[in-house]
Amino acid sequence: MRRTKGSENWVGDGREVAPDPGSAAGYDALFGVYRRMYPALRGLFPDLAAAAEVVATR
Repeated sequence: MRRTKGSENWVGDGREVAPDPGSAAGYDALFGVYRRMYPALRGLFPDLAAAAEVVATR
């Protein structure tokens, strides 16, 4: 498998990870914030991706 720069930090080691039910309320709250933010910020994502590409190629 070919890995891109930095992907070794994201490739799993085969272990199964179970969600913590005690964290569900916090994640639900964060997802609600995300849902409200996304429409306002959606137009900025192409600019953010372009800036990240410039930084990554340095």
